[in-house]
Amino acid sequence: MKRLRRIAAWAAVCAVMALAALTPETRAGLRREQALRARYGGWAGVLRLWAFEGWQCGSGSLAAWLNDRVAAFEKRHGGVYIQLTMVDEETLRGFTSEAVGAPDMLLFPPGLLDSLEGLLALPDDWPLREGLEVCGKAGDCRYALPVAIGAYGIACNRAMLDGLPADWRALPEKPASGSGATWLSWPEDSAYLRWSRAMDDLLTPAPEGEEAREPPVGEGLDLGLPVSGGAAVLPNSFQPLDSVFARFARGEIAAMPVTQREIARLRLLSESGRAPDWAVAARASAYTDQIALLAATDCARRNSEERQALCLAFAALLLSDESQARLAGSRAFTAIEAPPLYAGMEGMAQLEAGLAGLTLDAPPAFGG
Repeated sequence: MKRLRRIAAWAAVCAVMALAALTPETRAGLRREQALRARYGGWAGVLRLWAFEGWQCGSGSLAAWLNDRVAAFEKRHGGVYIQLTMVDEETLRGFTSEAVGAPDMLLFPPGLLDSLEGLLALPDDWPLREGLEVCGKAGDCRYALPVAIGAYGIACNRAMLDGLPADWRALPEKPASGSGATWLSWPEDSAYLRWSRAMDDLLTPAPEGEEAREPPVGEGLDLGLPVSGGAAVLPNSFQPLDSVFARFARGEIAAMPVTQREIARLRLLSESGRAPDWAVAARASAYTDQIALLAATDCARRNSEERQALCLAFAALLLSDESQARLAGSRAFTAIEAPPLYAGMEGMAQLEAGLAGLTLDAPPAFGG
């Protein structure tokens, strides 16, 4: 009995000495944590979310949607707060799990992160759109979760081209509207928008009763990209350009590929009376690299298991029917099968209809 008392006394002394060795700031933090635990019945504190500021949806950014969902999450988890920070590519690429103030979650597009280092392996039972199940996985393990997507479609100037032709090579050499006009151009590829790959989907004729697509036969410009059904063959006059949107708006191009961002710009031009008579074809590319991926980090820190469980709860909230429906405010498309968001909204409704029933083709989430 005396021995037990001596052990207890030594343990108390060690605890006091350990507490005395802590800085005043650390002791204050521990006291706050204990008070919050007593009040909320579990871990309480701040989770950090870094989101890539360059992800382009129709409203320009997912920040408003994320802030709304953060507020909803905080209401459901008393004492837990999410600090959302929009960061650039360099900051996200520089993430390491050992860094002081490392985030608990990352939101990024495919190809931005080269490594899985510091990322948490996630459950794999999410209700994703067909084709998105593989996006965010490395081998058989999931490390990132699609929570919102964009899409590629084609807009036409109805005064020059009333709908998509079955064979682009059958058109006259140039539109009748002017000697400087062209039928079709698309922007040059950028870091996170591979227009040329989407064009292959959009310009290859749709199959009749079959999933496989055969490329049209003939001479011309072959986009030359490896796809499941072959590459589209176009007249040599069809070329990528720098300022496609401005030329389309001036009536110099009959058709151009669009995402939800270009549709938003066309709608603004229409409201000011400066847009051509445009329409978006009810066809979308199965390929999309416009994907917002959420990952949780696996950092060595206090209460890591509780923090990670809350990150998974936030991921589940983002993929809930309620959260996905609210993507309409950001002009993005759902990562799950869901009722239409854009019925009656010119351009967005057609692009959304084109996505319906497609098996999406997403690039790898990691590795460039």
